[in-house]
Amino acid sequence: MANGHQTRPEVISAHMKIAEPIKTSIDLSSLPSTQPAYTAKRQTREELAEADMTHTAEELITDGFRYVPWENNGVRLLVAGDEKKVFGAVVGQPKGDSWREAVEAVTQLMLKEGAQANFAHKEQHHRRGHFPATNVGTTHSQSSEEPFNLNNGQHSGMVERLLADENVQRVAAFASASFRLVAPRIYSQYKTTLDKLFEKMPLLRRIFPKSVFPTCAFNFGPRVCTSKHRDVLNCPYGLCAIQALGYFDSTKGGHVILWEPKLIIELPPGAIIFIPSAVITHSNTPVRDGEIRLSFTQYCPGGLIRFVDHGFRLERDIKANDKKYYAEICRERPYRWKKALSLLSTLSELRT
Repeated sequence: MANGHQTRPEVISAHMKIAEPIKTSIDLSSLPSTQPAYTAKRQTREELAEADMTHTAEELITDGFRYVPWENNGVRLLVAGDEKKVFGAVVGQPKGDSWREAVEAVTQLMLKEGAQANFAHKEQHHRRGHFPATNVGTTHSQSSEEPFNLNNGQHSGMVERLLADENVQRVAAFASASFRLVAPRIYSQYKTTLDKLFEKMPLLRRIFPKSVFPTCAFNFGPRVCTSKHRDVLNCPYGLCAIQALGYFDSTKGGHVILWEPKLIIELPPGAIIFIPSAVITHSNTPVRDGEIRLSFTQYCPGGLIRFVDHGFRLERDIKANDKKYYAEICRERPYRWKKALSLLSTLSELRT
């Protein structure tokens, strides 16, 4: 399947029937989505003031966080409350040398390209942390007239080499296939909506031939440790794929911290975690001196979904020129977050 992945039914059955739940008491309805459910609420001043504080696994366990060790046994599902909605997942790595070789090749390529990139100060110090990062693909906000391709400027050559690399494409495709496995309804919505967008606007670029995600970030390291943050412009009910890369002991550092469900998750190089990054606050523990950690993430800006849902129009234009439809949008707003959460699968649905 172009720009996506058709998972075989027997693969779905084999993985989901043995998928281990990581149960939490989190209330998904209380998470900070905006009312239209295309983006999340901005972080408060208090939250931003805490962003650069680093935390160890030990101190967080003392504060009541639960430690989730790595088990490379397939899929582990993050499950919310009594409804048992699956709001994320930790995905084990494919068996065999070829996958390890692909991950190693991506790591080496990112280290090489990052060392030669001559990143500007603002590219190395940003709200996600203090490490060089480049975002690639398609995005949209209410301040732009229509969706657009991100301009990578002096890094365009580097970006082209990364996107064309067969190993980068392979790890991107695996993340997309895993996304379909753990969140099939959201995957289907992404694919249907984004197919419409790219067909309507052919100048927009698909970044990978076998990934549904329209946008990605290369976090070059060499010691990526994200600050406590939410990616508020991402689709709030959608899942972001975060893949750890590098050379570090994941029992000692590089953990993924999920603040609302109070989880500390081991994520070794090559492994992937899916989270709704717009509404779940997340960060990392630092790796040890001398270790290397990078990451590769794929995501979907919520503005792309909004633009298609609104008939390829801006909301301000709808308000000015189509008052009947704008009134309908306003009536639906109080119910959109609940409707969006219905796209999440339950544990029993994924197992049948």
